[in-house]
Amino acid sequence: PVAPTAAPASPTPVADLLAGSPTPPSGFPVASWRPPSPPESDDDRTEFVPHIEVPKAVFGSANAGASRFAPPEERPGVPDVEPPQERFAPRPIPGMPMDLPVGGRFEAPPAQAPEKPRSRRSAPDWMLWVAAVLVVVLIGSTVWWRFLRPTTIDEAIIVPTASATERPKVQRGEDAVRGYLQALAAGDITAALAYGPVGPGSQVLLAPAAVQESLALAPISNIDVPDAAENASVIRARYTIGTDAVDRTFNVERTDDGGWQLTKSTTTVQLTAKRSARVPLLINKQPVDNLALLELVPGTYRFETGLPFLRYVTGTDLKVQSLDYNQPIQTLNLELTDEGRTALLEAGRTSMQACLAQTVLDPPGCPFGKTSDKPVRAVRWEELKDPWNGVQFTPTIDDPSVAEATFTISVAATVDFADGSHSPGNKVEITVRMTADVTKSRAQDIQVRWADI
Repeated sequence: PVAPTAAPASPTPVADLLAGSPTPPSGFPVASWRPPSPPESDDDRTEFVPHIEVPKAVFGSANAGASRFAPPEERPGVPDVEPPQERFAPRPIPGMPMDLPVGGRFEAPPAQAPEKPRSRRSAPDWMLWVAAVLVVVLIGSTVWWRFLRPTTIDEAIIVPTASATERPKVQRGEDAVRGYLQALAAGDITAALAYGPVGPGSQVLLAPAAVQESLALAPISNIDVPDAAENASVIRARYTIGTDAVDRTFNVERTDDGGWQLTKSTTTVQLTAKRSARVPLLINKQPVDNLALLELVPGTYRFETGLPFLRYVTGTDLKVQSLDYNQPIQTLNLELTDEGRTALLEAGRTSMQACLAQTVLDPPGCPFGKTSDKPVRAVRWEELKDPWNGVQFTPTIDDPSVAEATFTISVAATVDFADGSHSPGNKVEITVRMTADVTKSRAQDIQVRWADI
């Protein structure tokens, strides 16, 4: 700071200056002051303030003292300006561009201890034990089911495949086809399957008993396989199955050992027909349950129920003339056997006679009945006409294991009331529906049920 040499004079009031006072303000040089000019007219309201010149301080001269900021030669005895000492360091604000440590910009930040790694929460011991036990049980169950479980193998349906016998080595394709058909005609399914691979379906109908049944229905004979080109892959063959003449081709391929074999020794057929769970399906005497794919060889296949009262419709038999057959089995219709119709007719008549023999107005479980407001002492029922003439029993659409028939009955009741009155000839004529389960093995086991229409 500059030290003034003299105390400043008190300012001169503006009113004195405007009044034209000849006395200049104290502290200013006399020669530098001029009084203002008077206004030119009364209308001129402009007020003038005298010009005040502020004296300038010149260092080194008489009007200014020595300054610490002046050169040393101009300020003898005046020390240099020392920079202010830093008394404290501002606390940093996190996130700002100039984030300084707490101790100041010249102090190294304190060393921080390394963070401990977060450890994952471990599962309880009991959960580890449970998981271990489950793994052991799963492995043990798999081993038991795969290798140790008891199994029963029916020798009648053991089907040999090409891997179970030595594959015959033939030098030409027509020899493979000829050997295959001759093996089928002889009923030697083992030798026939050695001429080519077997498909992925069930082999239940490749059992020797099934093949023998096929030959009993329609034998294979008159086999004629003409010679073909040396490297021909399609071989023509002619033969008969029963009374049907067959003229088909077979595909062959060369094997790794230089011989020939059929590209396949069976054909895969889908079984998609809707069936009742209570009606068995036997094909060539072999039970077929819950199967979707069947492997077949050329021959005849008969569908049976194994029941005395119910059978598959005549003409359902399947004839596979060659390995090109691939038609799915989509429909399996059922019909009553002659024995089944007789058994149902006898069961219906027996049930009707039992109802006519009752002495009540409304016999329980019977197709007819009446009501009365008066107490009844006795009732006698009689049949007015035979309802069984021309009755047709058929399996129901929803469940073919149940047969049904719809017909009209005509009966009359003679009623004796408790008061001694008598009411003869009370006629009842009604259309009824009779149903019965036809999966029974004996006629006396058939139970008849009645319902009004």
